[in-house]
Amino acid sequence: MGSRARFLLEAQAVPSATLLPCVQLLPAGWSVSDVFIHNGRARFTLDSDRVGPKAVTVVLERYCRVPRVHRVPSDESGTRRYEEIGAVRPGVGFTGTRFYLFQGGCVTYQFQFRGEERAEPIGDVTLAVSFVSRDAVRTQVQQDSGGRAKLDPAEAGSQ
Repeated sequence: MGSRARFLLEAQAVPSATLLPCVQLLPAGWSVSDVFIHNGRARFTLDSDRVGPKAVTVVLERYCRVPRVHRVPSDESGTRRYEEIGAVRPGVGFTGTRFYLFQGGCVTYQFQFRGEERAEPIGDVTLAVSFVSRDAVRTQVQQDSGGRAKLDPAEAGSQ
């Protein structure tokens, strides 16, 4: 599934979300897999040749439960970011969770790195996964359809 199609489906699955997770540029050895989009939730995973399959699970939902974790400066405009470090064990790997909260949605990154790399590949993920605005997807849908298609049902009814 192409990234444009995935943005469109993510936007439809979580219509309140003003931001949608996207893969900007995957570093060597990383790939997108296990895409699941359903009413109220969109999910995809990133596999890595260094830290294993399903190394990162990215989930978009309207709401998410953020445990008592630390707020950290966000690298994504318009979001609040929280980090939870799970386990860092030599020879076993790293687990942790990152939460991005924003108007109309929440994106969670669940890290599950295997092997000796520990937390180092987080930098790869931070560079690879970003956000696209719902407005940008809306504009692209209108341009691609010559103004005939609308992203949100309310827009379609207001013609």
